[in-house]
Amino acid sequence: MARVLLLEDHPETSRACRLLLEHDGHEVRAVARLDDALEICADAWPEVVVADLILPAAQGAGIVARLKIETDAPILAWSGYEWGCIEGAEVVSKTRPVDELLEWVRVMASTRRAVRKMDRALTALELNYGSHL
Repeated sequence: MARVLLLEDHPETSRACRLLLEHDGHEVRAVARLDDALEICADAWPEVVVADLILPAAQGAGIVARLKIETDAPILAWSGYEWGCIEGAEVVSKTRPVDELLEWVRVMASTRRAVRKMDRALTALELNYGSHL
């Protein structure tokens, strides 16, 4: 379904989430460090990023801001703590049912594909019709 980058530093949580996402049909790369996630994002691999908001080297909006520099993929920020709104990400609590996480990833991936398809169509129109649009 989608290429999902999972940024989670707790091994048990990472493994469980990776297995859930893979069972749902997604291709998953799981990493524990922000620097590793940034490297994968720089390669334009992920279609969706699921990122824990508390890591040893960074927290909260700082994580999202650094990811947004490297990727245009939608970011699902998740945490066991309440964060409120974080610009550039959808924030979901880890205490929510796993079905919600899976649904968020599906919706984010399909929305991203639709936007990219529309961008390609607009580019084709511009190439064919130039300034007549």
